[in-house]
Amino acid sequence: MAYILGDHNVICDRCGKKKKRSQCKKTYDGLIVCADTCWFPRHPQESVKAITDKQSVADPRPDSGEAFKTTTLSAGASKGDLTIDVASATNISDGDTIGIVLDSYMLNAGDQIHWTFVNGDPSDSTVTLKEALSGDAASGNTVEIAGDNFLSTNEVTQASL
Repeated sequence: MAYILGDHNVICDRCGKKKKRSQCKKTYDGLIVCADTCWFPRHPQESVKAITDKQSVADPRPDSGEAFKTTTLSAGASKGDLTIDVASATNISDGDTIGIVLDSYMLNAGDQIHWTFVNGDPSDSTVTLKEALSGDAASGNTVEIAGDNFLSTNEVTQASL
């Protein structure tokens, strides 16, 4: 190799070999490396610009609070009954969806909550059901009342769709 004026010796930052500066290249991150073995171009994926995702909710709605309100049975009910007595009928009205926890609920994890609709406005603490109970329910069992986020057909308007 012939002497070239100003061509000084350098050590490759990757492999540590001694080379002449004319046989080296500078990388995009400032390293001086062998041009024939240690240099490689910057990967194209490193210059890709990220696209910001739109992370907003399309149709936001305020939180309605509880999805279910609950009360309890004030008296036991038998399979086939069309009425139940509840501790409080405050949140119950005609057409509401309610679920009554049956006595067999603890025995197996099947469909042991009887879901039905309220048939007419409750009188005091007595609620009339559209479908007869599918099992026995003891006094103190939970009655779940569908919350504000469940609309009945008389609450839906054209503007809300």
